[in-house]
Amino acid sequence: MGLEFVGTNENPFTYPDKFSLKQNYPNPFNPTTTIQFILPKAGNVNISIFDLSGHEIIHLVRKYQTSGSKSVIWDGTNKSGKKVPSGVYFYSISTGNIRQTRKMVLLK
Repeated sequence: MGLEFVGTNENPFTYPDKFSLKQNYPNPFNPTTTIQFILPKAGNVNISIFDLSGHEIIHLVRKYQTSGSKSVIWDGTNKSGKKVPSGVYFYSISTGNIRQTRKMVLLK
């Protein structure tokens, strides 16, 4: 995961000014999917995957991140490293006072 600068055509090296959690791609996915997010400022970031019952499947990110565009890949496994079944899952990000959640589908 490297830092990518996001900006306008006039100044391509400006930092983003708004938090954003993108839709994962591909979606539906098998066997992996990419989750992208944009941080306007550095801070502690937590990203988790949940099943439909709200149980946490895995914690993907739990660390300090610099500002910019970031991505993380989920390989469809749980905390124990076992493949999860096909179905609907949610990924959630929290940083500072921001929390966003989106839906994704794993098809096998």
